[in-house]
Formats: sequence, C-alpha cells, structure tokens
Amino acid sequence: MKVNIPISVTFFIVILFFTTTGFAQRDWTSRKKQDGIEVFVKSQENAVLKTYRAVASTTASIDDCVNFLLDLENHVNWSYTVEEASIIPSKTDDVLCYMLMDAPWPVLDRDIIIKASKNKHSANKAEVSLVAIEGVKKEVEDVVRITESTTKWKFTRKEGVTHIVYEGVTDPGGKVPDWVINAGLVDGPFETIKNFIHEVEN
Repeated sequence: MKVNIPISVTFFIVILFFTTTGFAQRDWTSRKKQDGIEVFVKSQENAVLKTYRAVASTTASIDDCVNFLLDLENHVNWSYTVEEASIIPSKTDDVLCYMLMDAPWPVLDRDIIIKASKNKHSANKAEVSLVAIEGVKKEVEDVVRITESTTKWKFTRKEGVTHIVYEGVTDPGGKVPDWVINAGLVDGPFETIKNFIHEVEN
C-alpha cells in the first residue's frame, strides 16, 4: 500500500485553532520549510495528539481556492491521504463526502465521513472546515473509521496574493506506529498544500 496520510485532506490529524498567517507562531515548532511552504507542529495541553499548521501562498483567487477545495471528489487527485472520495446524498444543505485513505503496511486503511462548511467573511477572507461525522455510512470491514477529525483552511487575499493557513488534528483510531504519526504531522500537510497550490494554479 502507498503512504497516504492529510485530507485535504491529512487525516491523521484536526484543527483546534485557526489564526492569520501573520500571527506569531508561538508554541509552534517549525518542522519543515521548503518551496515557499512551512509546516509547524504543536503539542496540545493534556493530550497525546499534536496539531499541525502549514502556511503558504498562491496567485489563485480566493474564489478559485474555495471552489477547488469544496470539489470534494477531486481530492483523490491532490490530497495526500485520499485514495477514494464520493459525495453522500444529504437531505440538508450540508455537503457530505466519504473518503478512504490508504495507509502503509501493516497499518489498516482509514476512512472518514466529512461534512464541509464554508464561511466566507468578505471578498478578501474565507474559511473552509472539513469535520468528521458519524452514523451516515456503514463501516467497512478491515478499514478503521475516523470519527474525530477537523481540518480548516483559511484564505486571506492581500496585494494580489492569497495566503493560506491549513491546520489539523485527527485521532486516527486503532493502532498506528509512531513513524506513521510523525509522517502525517509533517509530510502529509506539506504534500497536501503543495499539491493544492499546483492544482489550483493550473
């Protein structure tokens, strides 16, 4: 199995806090800085799981970024963890999507039901959250269902550039080796936001 770790979508991780790109990275440790992307990691108080934050920028407009991110079935083409994605019909205005993440052997694959929400504040600011929900789709044999996860993307437009902050923290459930968790905290967010920028600009 290939390594896949960050829906859009890294899912081995969920957003607890969301701040602007210029906010001081206090309590965050920089773990990777490359290609105009920087990934930070922070421990949670009284919790084992860590949160990540990836920051970057793109020439794409906020509308293009938000529309591209909300094309959930397309996450298979750029989100580091996502191998399969399909929209689930909903009787409400909520956008629901089933996503399957391929994990490296011997870890069992993970899946998740995502509820996507958009909160656009102005022409220059937008925020999208992707939150795990339960009870919508029957669990799959030999696949671990993620039930606690949130990721958030925040876009801020300034002087012709869209600044991106992507944060997350997720309880992957089951048994996951430390090396997989560590890869998910750094490589997952890095590759996801890198792929996002490449795709949204082309």
